[in-house]
Amino acid sequence: MLSEKLLKWIDSRHVDPDAISRYQRVIRSSPTASLCLDNFLQDHWARRIAEYVMNEAQYRRVFGLYHGERPIDSQAFFAAEEDNRMFTYEEAEVVAHEFRMSHNWLSFLRMTALFDAGDFSRFF
Repeated sequence: MLSEKLLKWIDSRHVDPDAISRYQRVIRSSPTASLCLDNFLQDHWARRIAEYVMNEAQYRRVFGLYHGERPIDSQAFFAAEEDNRMFTYEEAEVVAHEFRMSHNWLSFLRMTALFDAGDFSRFF
């Protein structure tokens, strides 16, 4: 059973027992199974998280190679043989100073803490 705290975040369509059973079947069908859930968060939480991600977080580019140290800087990444370049992505590094106490950032922190707790992993 999901906690009341978690139920406040997840759209009601996704906590229906039939939906949870479908998700569990997909996840358990293969060690590499993936599942994409549209509109998983309730709308007001989704809007806050989206605002934080798009307009308040500041990002840094991360690079990595198949062989060698990780992460590396962009010069080392582009100097490496192309077939040794493993990944590049942007990682949220800091929150812009003017947003340090915004409802959006605090919502993001609360969501990540809640979803890191054991209750969320039991969802699947």
